[in-house]
Amino acid sequence: MVSSSLVRTTVDFLRHGETVGGNYFRGITDDPLSDHGLQQMLQQCHGEQWEVVISSPLKRCYAFASAWGPEHGANVVIVPDWREIDFGD
Repeated sequence: MVSSSLVRTTVDFLRHGETVGGNYFRGITDDPLSDHGLQQMLQQCHGEQWEVVISSPLKRCYAFASAWGPEHGANVVIVPDWREIDFGD
């Protein structure tokens, strides 16, 4: 008899919360989360348990990852290739 064990991995993608500077397409513009935006993210993720949080290096993403990850025992990994695309001029 052959036994196989499956490892299940779940990946959740999150969009950042409200940012400073109003509502527009930012691309690589590095606007930070507003205080309200950080609270939106923390509230949305209340009760979640992830082993790893992978984040773009942009402030609006990294602010949440660096606040949530250590508090919940999750490793935080910053991946430059996960930043938003540039929309150009």
